[in-house]
Amino acid sequence: YYGTDQIAVQSDLIKSKYLYSFLKKNSPDIEIKIKDYYTQIMSRIYLENFKMIGKMVYKRMNPISTYNEILVPIIQKQSFFSRKTSITDSTAFFELGETRHRLIHDILSPPQSFGDVHYPVEALVRSMYQTLIDTITMETTFANNFFEDANIGMSIFSATSRFMESFITELFGKINDPISLLLFYRFAIAHHKEMNNRKISLLDAHFNSIQQKIESRFKSLMTINRNAIENCDIS
Repeated sequence: YYGTDQIAVQSDLIKSKYLYSFLKKNSPDIEIKIKDYYTQIMSRIYLENFKMIGKMVYKRMNPISTYNEILVPIIQKQSFFSRKTSITDSTAFFELGETRHRLIHDILSPPQSFGDVHYPVEALVRSMYQTLIDTITMETTFANNFFEDANIGMSIFSATSRFMESFITELFGKINDPISLLLFYRFAIAHHKEMNNRKISLLDAHFNSIQQKIESRFKSLMTINRNAIENCDIS
């Protein structure tokens, strides 16, 4: 898990740094085994933790963003088995709103703790990615210091990065609210810039890919909504 547990474990391990340096000089085969073992264990831990966070996102997110809604509601003919859909029945998920407006200013705030209720999907995703970049920063800093290997972070987080790619791709496919996608795009830009400021390039390809997928999904939704406006009943 994250937070104090991660710090405590690393604080204990750093005490063995000089023993590891001794092995690196005098017993390279043992040193390589230690590094490989550490990489495998930490890779598995981080992957499982982010899988749990991913499940939490689906469980806690407000389903409104996945509703099959368009800007101009489709008017259904009234019959015995159905009723006419009016504009007042439409959800307001095209609005930015106070909560989502606040997220724009809190993108790099610490991850939020969530209770057993529904939350905007944007809040959950923002916290998930803030957890990711903070975790990578802490782990990479420690591993570079302990193992003196600038590339070890890639080995530790490659599985987690692949999971995040598939998770966020699946999530985008369910989102029908263009405002949600715009916020996700803003998050990706801010987190990418923050990682560059921290001089960690491990997620560069991931954030570039995410932005391209958001653009594609956003254009698709815009086409659907534009067609709905052009073809709507003017009455």
